[in-house]
Amino acid sequence: MSIDAVVFDLFGTLIPKWNTVRSAVVLERMARLLGLPLEKFAEAWVEAYADREIGRVTLRECVARTVRSLGSDVAEERVDGAYRMWGALIATHVRPRDAEVVRTLAAIRSRGCKVGLISNCSPEVPALVRTSDFAGFIDHATFSCEIGLAKPDPRIFEAHCRELGVHPEQSLYLGDGGSNELHGAQSVGMEPIFLRIVEEIAAEGLPEAVAAWTGRELTRLGDILDCLDAG
Repeated sequence: MSIDAVVFDLFGTLIPKWNTVRSAVVLERMARLLGLPLEKFAEAWVEAYADREIGRVTLRECVARTVRSLGSDVAEERVDGAYRMWGALIATHVRPRDAEVVRTLAAIRSRGCKVGLISNCSPEVPALVRTSDFAGFIDHATFSCEIGLAKPDPRIFEAHCRELGVHPEQSLYLGDGGSNELHGAQSVGMEPIFLRIVEEIAAEGLPEAVAAWTGRELTRLGDILDCLDAG
């Protein structure tokens, strides 16, 4: 059967894995600005991510709600300041990991295959992706915060394939394995491939869902072209 599309994950695939060290520094700055204890603020912030991920709240709303959940009354300008801090962190992160990303996406398109993107992300991410260096090489992108579904829910993969105009069985899915995405893609008939970027795993750890992965895997994004050429 021919391969009609390659669908990519975002974080840890087209862009680097989320940097927990940098995010911890920003969370500390946000807590200090808001006058909140860091440990309680960080815990509430992490708990609130699920709602950001499926678009129930915007980033600014999340900051304000987190403050309220801790029983604090903070001036609006401080909420705005904390919101901008996190937004700036996201903006510096949503960039292709290297020049290979654009070259690979362009090469996939040149082979007559469509390129898709599925990302679990909060509402500030889609606009950054749509203005990124690789945006012009993506035929369709599905974001959890816009569709109200998150990986590994099979429905997000099914919806994406419908919008992309391909059958799941004729699509490859490449990701770093976070959010149990590889098993989610497999459940709808896509062929999942684990992208094992060794240096990032050393820094951020291996997602639990792929700790015992026995399927196909790559160590370079560009190697996906070999998979296409091999059929």
